[in-house]
Amino acid sequence: DEITGKEGKPERVSPTKIQRLMGLPQKQFNKLPKCRMYIESKAETQEEYHKRKVEWAVKEIERRGGIVTVSKVMKLTNMRKGEIEKTLVI
Repeated sequence: DEITGKEGKPERVSPTKIQRLMGLPQKQFNKLPKCRMYIESKAETQEEYHKRKVEWAVKEIERRGGIVTVSKVMKLTNMRKGEIEKTLVI
């Protein structure tokens, strides 16, 4: 929640990001298999992250009072057109 609840451009929820937030050094993290498995289960896939990022961009454009276009979403998300189109199909 701490990662996904932030204002502004979304960040990907990855095992490394969670590990850093918890303050776990890499060596300690590797010695905790149950903890690592739980954290990895909470991480999001690249597709889930792209979908969340595109949704954020659309809301941001609408909030600014603009018309939503693929090029505006591309500019805000720094994603290619094909990645955005693949996200919209999912």
